Amino acid sequence: GGIGVGRDLREIYSLIYELKKARKRIEKYNKMLKKEINRKDTELKRTEEKYQYLVENANDIIFVTDRKGRFTFINKKMEEVTKYINNGKEILSMTLKDITSPDYYDDVSKRVEHMLETGNFKPFELEIISKESKNIYLELNLSPIFDDGSFNGTYGIGRDLTERKKLEEEKRNLQAKIFETSKMASIGKLSAGLAHEINNPLGIILGYTQVLVKELGPDWKFNEDLKIIEKHVKYSKKILEDLLSFARQSKINVSFVDLNQILEELILIVKPQPSFKNIEINANLSKDIHKVRGDPERLKQVFLNIVINAASAVKDNGELSFATQNSSDNKGVEIVFKDNGIGISKENTKKIFDPFFTTKEPGTGTGLGLSVSYGIIKEHKGDIFVESIVGKGTTFTIFLPYNAI
Repeated sequence: GGIGVGRDLREIYSLIYELKKARKRIEKYNKMLKKEINRKDTELKRTEEKYQYLVENANDIIFVTDRKGRFTFINKKMEEVTKYINNGKEILSMTLKDITSPDYYDDVSKRVEHMLETGNFKPFELEIISKESKNIYLELNLSPIFDDGSFNGTYGIGRDLTERKKLEEEKRNLQAKIFETSKMASIGKLSAGLAHEINNPLGIILGYTQVLVKELGPDWKFNEDLKIIEKHVKYSKKILEDLLSFARQSKINVSFVDLNQILEELILIVKPQPSFKNIEINANLSKDIHKVRGDPERLKQVFLNIVINAASAVKDNGELSFATQNSSDNKGVEIVFKDNGIGISKENTKKIFDPFFTTKEPGTGTGLGLSVSYGIIKEHKGDIFVESIVGKGTTFTIFLPYNAI
């Protein structure tokens, strides 16, 4: 019996010894596991910090929305661009639609539906409105977030295209200006050639017609016919003079010009005219503007052309205003003519300075008034611009440098 008890005790001691060894191993493995977990936690934390830094400091807009489209996160770039703050309640209560330009609503909705149906989403351009009401253009890429197979929100990455769009617009405007200048130069050269070629024979016709009128006397049966010929030859010569003026091939008389004085004289000239009877004329002439070097008579012709066109565009009880000011860069003077007339269509504003282009009834104008005005302003190294909204009115802005000629 004693032998059996001794054996049992040895087995018990052996088990205890093994358990102690196992416990030490477990403790050792536990320490190793803890160390590995701490290492992995540190790595994960570093990775999270790294990606958080990348997201927060990215040059692209990054945001996250929930399943209802409400923002749950926006990065610093989006804060900078939209002026909304990530940690405020304001942005967290808003959706992408809330900051999207109304013109893009339908497009965004369709693209989100397509994304959910196919899982694919191609980058697209989007216009959003900042907190300061500025228009911002983005190239946006959205990706769906799924949780256990259910749609749970959206990741968004956007690139600010506003500056690029601005540069592209400036490039288009510059190209259009170069084309317009080239076109006007070609037309001017052609006009000058035609005017010189036609002017001589017209002068001969007019001369002989006037001789016949004088020699044959008023009682000659064809005297009235000769006067009609004389009238129309003079009208044709006036058109040719306008063509030469447009082509900038006639003599100019340069002096220092007081633009305010010219405009004040212009008011005195047009106010008594029947076409200005029901038009209210308002002048806001800056006393601080500098004189410019130019031809006063030619500049008066430009201003008169614009004012006469305005009178024909406004209806009864219309308004016409003009103002002068030194340009913001202090390199010249700006003269602004504004009316509340019928306006000019966008298509016609592109052609308004073309020779012989007119929207008036046949026989009421040659279509050369604004062409000549364009030529005169360019001759003075200036610029002339037109802005118009159909039904609301038209604005002509003229820039004249101080010492151009």
